[in-house]
Amino acid sequence: MSKGKNVSSTQIDPKQMAMYEDIYNTSKGIAQQPFVPYTGARVAGFNPDQLQGFDATRGSFQDSMSYNPRGLLSDMGSQPLDIQSFQNPYNTQVIDQSLADLDRARQIRLQSDQDRAIGSGAFGGSRSALLEAETNRNFADQAARTASSLRQSGYNNSLNAAMQDRGFRTGIQQGLLGDQYKNLGLLSGIGTQQQGLQQAGMDAGYNEFMRALGYGPQQLNLLATGISGMPYGQSTSDQYKKGTGDYVQDALSLFALSDERLKDNITLVGKHKGHNIYTWTWNKLAKKLGANTPELGVLAQEVMLKNPEAVITNNDGYYMVNYGAL
Repeated sequence: MSKGKNVSSTQIDPKQMAMYEDIYNTSKGIAQQPFVPYTGARVAGFNPDQLQGFDATRGSFQDSMSYNPRGLLSDMGSQPLDIQSFQNPYNTQVIDQSLADLDRARQIRLQSDQDRAIGSGAFGGSRSALLEAETNRNFADQAARTASSLRQSGYNNSLNAAMQDRGFRTGIQQGLLGDQYKNLGLLSGIGTQQQGLQQAGMDAGYNEFMRALGYGPQQLNLLATGISGMPYGQSTSDQYKKGTGDYVQDALSLFALSDERLKDNITLVGKHKGHNIYTWTWNKLAKKLGANTPELGVLAQEVMLKNPEAVITNNDGYYMVNYGAL
């Protein structure tokens, strides 16, 4: 059995409908316009000054890489210090001249001692020999100290000169190495700029591709916007039409569960139109069957004896009474 349904009828004002059709047709015309890709330049290339700077940077890099400062620094660190090259070639002459000067002083001293000995009448003999030996010993000591000091001074000077030279050459090689690093960084910067230009070109093409993909949805949105302009000046009337099931439900709503088997504490309280009227309480079985009607009325079994057409049996096998037929 079918249930009823609501039936609505809507009417739109003809003037508003004409406005709607005009808006829709305009939106449709806009939405049907073809996609127009942009064909002009979108990425600026390098200018001549930049390109010239790139070439100059590459040239500086190649020049700086023609040196081997790392290797030279490594050699200087592993090889012994070259002191020999910085020794004064005249150092021996200076020592010889100093010793010669000391020897002349020795001879003058000896001559002086002899002159004093002759003057005192003591020339020759042991005393004269002692004076000569003492003078010679002093000469030997002074000569040794002088030669040693001059040689030590010469060595120290050579050592200092060698260290200064190594420091000077190390500074040069470190400067060359720093120049290589600098040029390497500049060359890397050129690569980064060129990569950025290439990426910009690819991005421009990709963005135009994405714009083409989004063109369809964009035009569809334009059309939807036109449709959304549909006027709402309309009247609506609603009507509910009953079905067969509704009529059956209306009929069943007149019957109430009133089977004596479902009642406890039945008490007679009066009469109405020849029927006994009772109060009761629904038992557990009745509550399971969903009995929730007022606990006041007739007993179905008694009504069946006087008015059987007012009693029916439900799907569970219990009696229901049509109170409207009593």
